[in-house]
Amino acid sequence: MSDKKDLSNLSKEKLISIIEEFRKKKYGLFWDIDKEEIVEKCKTEYPYIKELKNKEIKINKNLITNALIEGDNYHSVSVLNITHKKKN
Repeated sequence: MSDKKDLSNLSKEKLISIIEEFRKKKYGLFWDIDKEEIVEKCKTEYPYIKELKNKEIKINKNLITNALIEGDNYHSVSVLNITHKKKN
């Protein structure tokens, strides 16, 4: 079963209008010209990681605990760049 529509019976004008509409829409990834407010805010205020003990998953107390970071990638990477700057 195909999702393709048969366009062979459409007029030239209709096909042109479909193409023009397609060109107006953005599909996939695209970046806004203006930066988000949070991006500008992070230049002067650093996001931080807050440990939530009630969310901790600890199987073995002798092993290190890994951090699970939820949130937008930009903010997570910003925090990791600061907290792990000198770590290998």
